[in-house]
Amino acid sequence: MIINQKIYLTDLKYGKFYLSAPMSGYPDLNYPEFHRITAILRSYGLTIINPAEGNPHNGNWDMCLTDDLTIILTEPGLDGTIFDGDWHKSKGDRLESFTTYKRGLGLWNFVERTKHNSYLEPTEFYLEDGDFETWCKLMKEGK
Repeated sequence: MIINQKIYLTDLKYGKFYLSAPMSGYPDLNYPEFHRITAILRSYGLTIINPAEGNPHNGNWDMCLTDDLTIILTEPGLDGTIFDGDWHKSKGDRLESFTTYKRGLGLWNFVERTKHNSYLEPTEFYLEDGDFETWCKLMKEGK
């Protein structure tokens, strides 16, 4: 499902998405926000893969991100990635955006308004200097 326009959650009847948001530098790795957004998206009937659920690596950045990128690359039926917050400032989120793009899936920003006016807005992958090299390293380690 690739949609190149804003879509209101009330109009989205199904979908399977990976949730991406900044973690590093946030209290509790931003897990409370992940769980809050996941609950909102699931209330609309969407299937959400939340990396804050069942993190087996206790915050080890390389290991967590390698797992996350592998999910984005291999999860059957995945429609894309939904981003929240200042994800452009997070190296992990930028790498997740690039991985989603490489797989040919949709990328959306979650825009929260009122209950019936929240929507997904198309976005594009974003990389900064050094990100591609990190992505290549993680892909090699994940094999």
